[in-house]
Amino acid sequence: MNIIIIGMPNSGKTTIAYELARKIGYKAIDTDRLIEKEEGMSINEIFRKYGEEEFRLRETKVCERVSKLDKRIIATGGGTVMREENMAHLKSNGYVIYLKRPLEFLKTNLDTSRRPLLRAEGDPMKKLYEERAPLFEKYADMTMKADQSVFLMCKELKRRLKVQGVIK
Repeated sequence: MNIIIIGMPNSGKTTIAYELARKIGYKAIDTDRLIEKEEGMSINEIFRKYGEEEFRLRETKVCERVSKLDKRIIATGGGTVMREENMAHLKSNGYVIYLKRPLEFLKTNLDTSRRPLLRAEGDPMKKLYEERAPLFEKYADMTMKADQSVFLMCKELKRRLKVQGVIK
């Protein structure tokens, strides 16, 4: 079984995935980085060249493929939850952890140059949060507040995953 990490951009999904994988002996995958590697271009470039819909199609193909692997910690893109089929693939062989970080902290040190949906006028992070938070809650098997150090979060996640019987 895989461990899937969902949450908003800048919630720490990738950092937690790689550190937790190291602690429990799994391999980590970041779906956004995998798409970039396979396409030979950044997500920004994919958005500019092909648009969001094409990016989402590529994301769905990656979700389907990585869901068939085993003993992976999969850090998803923030918008992965927007497509029910993505989550169906991932949940078919995965336990989903929602990293819940307060909105005000999501905006701290945020590099919007790599995040095309966060360059809109107004408060795009708040808009995305309001749109996605109910979906994160819907798909989560476990919610973890992302409000402490990576070390402490991974220690607590490992403990909780053992208690839940997800890992040994």
